[in-house]
Amino acid sequence: MPVLMLAGALAMGFVLHGLAAWISGHEDPSFAAPVWMRLSLAFGVWAVALLTARLSGTIACWLWLAGLAVLCAIWLPGATPYFLFPSLVAAPLLLATARTGRKPALLIAAVPALVIWIGFAAIGETLMGLGLHEMFTASAAFGLIALLPLLGKARGLGISTAISFVLALALAVVAGFQPAFSSTAPQRLNLRYVERDGKAWWVADPVRRLPGALRAAAQFSDKVQHLPATGYVAPAGEARFAAPNVRVTRHDRDVTLDLDAPGDGVSLLLPRQAELRSVDIGGLHARAEGQVESISCGTPDCGRTRMVLHLGSSSSFDIVLRSVRHGLPPQANALLKARPPEAVQSQTGDMTLLIRKVTIPAA
Repeated sequence: MPVLMLAGALAMGFVLHGLAAWISGHEDPSFAAPVWMRLSLAFGVWAVALLTARLSGTIACWLWLAGLAVLCAIWLPGATPYFLFPSLVAAPLLLATARTGRKPALLIAAVPALVIWIGFAAIGETLMGLGLHEMFTASAAFGLIALLPLLGKARGLGISTAISFVLALALAVVAGFQPAFSSTAPQRLNLRYVERDGKAWWVADPVRRLPGALRAAAQFSDKVQHLPATGYVAPAGEARFAAPNVRVTRHDRDVTLDLDAPGDGVSLLLPRQAELRSVDIGGLHARAEGQVESISCGTPDCGRTRMVLHLGSSSSFDIVLRSVRHGLPPQANALLKARPPEAVQSQTGDMTLLIRKVTIPAA
């Protein structure tokens, strides 16, 4: 029954969260209003606990928790105390009440497990949200395993289980109809202006559902595209800025790039066939760790620096040079106004990318 409790709780999380996500159309329907999904998952896990409690035995439940403490001590020492401490509390209590009534002992023994594991469920939501519902359901299930022997002796388990299932499903439906984002819990949605080969595009981050106001402001693609950048792409006419430039010289397997790419930074995209071994940027040397496919330099002086690539290959190949500028050109005002308050810039924020393909000759 403890194994069924854990498996059932995890399965219930996938069912309830999947139902809410299907109704909402977003991967994390509880991002802005988590209370409904939180209650749904709680009732769902509680229903599984009631369902498995009837056949749960005291010794079996606690042997599972103690056995997990032993297994964690061997393979995952950091998790050992969370199983070991409740087991150490339960062991003497169960031994002392072996021939008497165990209800008080079971309740006292269950308290440490509930405090630890229900606490983890709350912390998991704070850190990862309910999109990672496994942290919520698994943590709650581990805590409730200690309570199963007491629940098995309660009256009205059948009707209580049915009511909990119905409430869990109903609350998941309610969660699905809530707005996925709000002004206090907004969607991460960056916009980019990209130029390449004399043409320009607007690119929106590849979110699950692009806001309708943004779609109305530009002819964004229905599906995510990967050129000229990954996201929803809309044409923006002809290029408005000078493309980044670079002077290439090669001596055997060393390629020198004298960059002329003004902006707030540059990045290079390299094919695997280049076999980068190390790179010198502005006099600084860095070794390549494993297979390197991109080099980024994130300060304004990077666009006027010299970059030397030390390669393992002598063949010809193409690289992609990207000049990065923070923010968008004035032509983006209509898009910026169309981005709803429930969507905001995140991490690198909005940016302008000027892209040029450069051919590196063979040695």
